[in-house]
Amino acid sequence: MKKYRVVQTTISALLLFGILADVWIYPHIGQKLFLGYLSVVVTVGGYLLYLASMYKHEAGHQKLVKPHPLSWVMFGFLTLTGWMVQEASGAQAGSWCLGVTGAFCFVIAAASYLKYRSEWRFTRDEWGAVAGGAILFSFYLVTKSAALSATLATGAGFVLYWPTVKKGWARPYSDNPVNFTFNSVKCIPALLALSVVTYSTSVYLWMLLVMNGLVALMLWARRGYLERPVEVAA
Repeated sequence: MKKYRVVQTTISALLLFGILADVWIYPHIGQKLFLGYLSVVVTVGGYLLYLASMYKHEAGHQKLVKPHPLSWVMFGFLTLTGWMVQEASGAQAGSWCLGVTGAFCFVIAAASYLKYRSEWRFTRDEWGAVAGGAILFSFYLVTKSAALSATLATGAGFVLYWPTVKKGWARPYSDNPVNFTFNSVKCIPALLALSVVTYSTSVYLWMLLVMNGLVALMLWARRGYLERPVEVAA
């Protein structure tokens, strides 16, 4: 099946990159920098695939991926809060992953809004969620409270996965499990690249690692369930 070929190709590409990096890149730049660059490569690759899925139908299915703009704006604010906490704490190369992720969140929000702007109708609750993300982002800028800001950003990010899970369970082809897989895997080199490993610098990455992985598994499982042949009673 196509989905398994995608996974196999992705794994093969990562293994090949790892072998080449071990022979050529790693000896020249050191472990932390290599892992930081690796986290960025995986992050960018995942989001480019996700953006492409907004414009290209998946084989055998007519529905395009349609990210909710305000949800991605909210994720952008939360992720940038986590990135700023890491930067202020001296995470160095380990912070690159969240920085790139935050930027792509706003790019995806803008792309989705522009492509489907005639369809979007935003509620007060959704605008309130975005306002909450902006307030949290501003809260860190004012207070510089790393632990509290990281906790609030992680908790809010965890809650924001619920709409994605609910939509994915009902309509598993409305989202892209490959993107969630990439966004889980990218956290592993990012965590290993952290120059300073503390609760504040790592908790948001751990949340992304676990939640993205679970969402990817849920989407694959639901697609497999819906694709099962229907048994007809004799």
